[in-house]
Amino acid sequence: MVRNIGICAHDFLLNTGANDYLKIQIRALDFDPDNKIFLLVPPENQAMELIRRAADGDSSYSFYREAAPNLELIECEFDSESFRALMRDRGIDIFYPSGRALDRDIPFVTYWPDCQPKHLPEFFDDEAQAIRDGMILRLLQTNKYMITNSQSVVNDMKAFYNAGPDQVHSLPFAPTIDTDYLFPHTEKLLKYKLPKKYFLISSQFWIHKSIETVYKAIRICKDRGMDVKFVFTGRVEEPRRPEYITRLEELVRKTKIASQIQILGLLPKRDQIEIMKGAIAVIQPTLFEGAPGGGAVHDAMALGIRAIVSDIAVNKEIPSSDDVFFFEAKNEVSLADKIEEVLSVDHELPSFEQQFGRSRHSLARLSEVIGRVMDLELGGKK
Repeated sequence: MVRNIGICAHDFLLNTGANDYLKIQIRALDFDPDNKIFLLVPPENQAMELIRRAADGDSSYSFYREAAPNLELIECEFDSESFRALMRDRGIDIFYPSGRALDRDIPFVTYWPDCQPKHLPEFFDDEAQAIRDGMILRLLQTNKYMITNSQSVVNDMKAFYNAGPDQVHSLPFAPTIDTDYLFPHTEKLLKYKLPKKYFLISSQFWIHKSIETVYKAIRICKDRGMDVKFVFTGRVEEPRRPEYITRLEELVRKTKIASQIQILGLLPKRDQIEIMKGAIAVIQPTLFEGAPGGGAVHDAMALGIRAIVSDIAVNKEIPSSDDVFFFEAKNEVSLADKIEEVLSVDHELPSFEQQFGRSRHSLARLSEVIGRVMDLELGGKK
């Protein structure tokens, strides 16, 4: 089925993780040769600084064109009137993924990442929770189909918001990565002066990421005599709880692990991937995610790198694999045990051909699911 798809990029230009997610969606849609992709972005005078930040300083959207070289760029407002004009003037058939409620006559598929406030209400004030609740309810009340990143979110939409039994669809866990990332670019590592043996924690320092669990586990590893370091990438800030970063710094001093860790901060995606390739494994200690494993584990699995992940429900949606090790969330002893186990097991990265084939298979799966949900909307089969 031929589809002209308007990609609603407006709300994904705000942070690195959201941009990575949208790029994966675009790459999957471009996998189907019947799809024509239009990237819809805010008018330049509204959000250019955010856009430059999202694309590593490049305002030409080359970040997205890597995923779909033939996409067409359209600057427009995010509202029903503008989208009707695009349907009329540019022949766009459907809009995706929309985190905003549009008029029901507009063909669109909605998207929502997670229901974190329902599980961790202590991290959100009443106003923030009410705003999110209102946005989700408005999306569901359009009676449009919704795509989410996990079965856990599907279950939450039904339990907390009374979503229809067939209204919300989960994307499969399908790790894929830019083909260029599979080629070695070791020159990008020189400036970081990385240790020879290291685990990678590639995460923002938000409170629900539970970085303190890793710090405590590092102290245990040090006491057990493990000769290994720990490299952290990601923005070191927590806007909701600024004092959390101070507590983490105090924990480093208290546990005397400063010599075991290297904090690099937020890095260009290409550098982060190259650092990941050299890691013994990726550690993901999170207490909550909307997608299995989050972005770092997704990338690790695409590259064939091992991952040590917390045993929260959404992470259990990661398919069983010899490359995935689960530890008890918030339990530093359990994490240290898994670190020791991973160190004791030899591991060989898959070949380029295997990585490429795995990524292509994932793209096909994602493309099929997203396309099927779009066709439900376009076919009026609700």
